[in-house]
Amino acid sequence: MNYKEIFVATIIVYIYLMIVPFPFLHYNFEWDKVYKFYVEWQTLTSAIIALCASFIALHTMQISENNRRDNENEQRERNFIAARAFLPHAFDDLTDYCDECLDKYLNSITDVQDYVNHNERSNENNNQVDMVPVLFPESAYKTIKECILYADSAFGEHLIKLVGKLQIQNSRIHSHFNKHNNEHLYCNLKALDHKKSAYHEILNTFLIRYVISCTLNFARGESSEYKCDNELFDPIAWLEYPEYEKKISSKRRTEIAEYFKSHPRTFLW
Repeated sequence: MNYKEIFVATIIVYIYLMIVPFPFLHYNFEWDKVYKFYVEWQTLTSAIIALCASFIALHTMQISENNRRDNENEQRERNFIAARAFLPHAFDDLTDYCDECLDKYLNSITDVQDYVNHNERSNENNNQVDMVPVLFPESAYKTIKECILYADSAFGEHLIKLVGKLQIQNSRIHSHFNKHNNEHLYCNLKALDHKKSAYHEILNTFLIRYVISCTLNFARGESSEYKCDNELFDPIAWLEYPEYEKKISSKRRTEIAEYFKSHPRTFLW
C-alpha cells in the first residue's frame, strides 16, 4: 500500500470511531451523550477535517501537475518528430560537406607536393595551392539544434557529440586552407608532415560519415537504434566503397589503410 491508501484507510477508521456510526451505537442513539462526545473531541475532529481538506487539495494539485507534464511531454514528442523529419535532409548536406572535405584533403596532398617540388627548383611562386575552404552547411546545424532541444537525453548527447566532431572538422579544414600566403602555408605544412595530417583528417571524415549512416535510419523513423559501435567502424572498408574507389588511387588507399592500422585507437566514437 502506498501512503495515499494508508491515509484514506486511517480517515475511514477515524470517521467510523469518532463521527458515525460508532458514537451513536455506543451511546444507544442518546443525542445528549453523543453531542457531549463530539464536544470533547471537536478539536481533534476539526484538525482531521482540515488535514483531509489539505490532502484533497494536494492530490488535486498533483493530478493537475501530472496532466501538465503529460501534455508537455506529448508536445515535446510531437516537436521532436517534426524536427527529426528534417534530419535526413541535414544529413544529406553533411554527407556532401564530408565528401567535399575529402576531395579537398586528397587534392591538397598533390597540390602541396607539387608546390614543394616547384619551390625546391625555383624561387618563383607560380605554383599555387588551393586556398579556398569548404563551406559548412549552416542549415544543417539549425536542424540538429532543433532536434537537440526536443530529443531525450541519450539522443541529445549523441547529436551534441556529432556536432562537436563537425566543429572540429570545420575548424581543421579552415586551418589547413587559410588566407595566408603560399610560402607561409608551405612552411607550416612541411613542418607538420602534410600527408599524414591529411590522412588523419580523411579518416576522421570517414568516422563522421559512419556516425551519420548509423543515425540515418533512426532519423527516418525506420529504426529505434542509432548508437555507433567502435568495433564496427572500419575505414578500410569505406575506402572500398565505389564512390571513394574512383576518387582515391590504389596506392593512396594502401597508404591510408596503413596509417589507420598504425593509429587504430585514434578514431573512436
